[in-house]
Amino acid sequence: MDLNETTATLHGRPSNVYAIALALVDYLKRVAGDRTIPVEVGKNSLCVEWKQELITFSELLQRIESGGSSSSGPTYLGHHPLFDQVDLDDIDESKFPNVRDLEFVDCNIEEGEMLYIPPKWWHYVRSLTTSFFVSFWWSKGETCAF
Repeated sequence: MDLNETTATLHGRPSNVYAIALALVDYLKRVAGDRTIPVEVGKNSLCVEWKQELITFSELLQRIESGGSSSSGPTYLGHHPLFDQVDLDDIDESKFPNVRDLEFVDCNIEEGEMLYIPPKWWHYVRSLTTSFFVSFWWSKGETCAF
């Protein structure tokens, strides 16, 4: 089944976004569920308990659905080593002095609410509860070089 065949109409009801998320998870399990992927387990790479594992994409989705953790801690998709990991809740200003010049908006999104983030805007999300986030890319034919 093609993702374009998976539909859910919002009809102005934010609660229907849940139907889209469920359809997306089901689709991802069908097309990539058996793929082996690298994941990182633990709060961050600076923790002693941090490790990398190879698991199936379906197993990652199951961990996310059950709170995002294995017995060793939170599970994330593997990151590329080109970038520094920065604890955005406790930034080391001596290592990252330009952080003092950053402007930011801090907000809490409640059930049924959505936040629009313009394309290619950097953002940081911290979940206060078990959550599922979906990013939609609306532009047609645009390529993105990162």
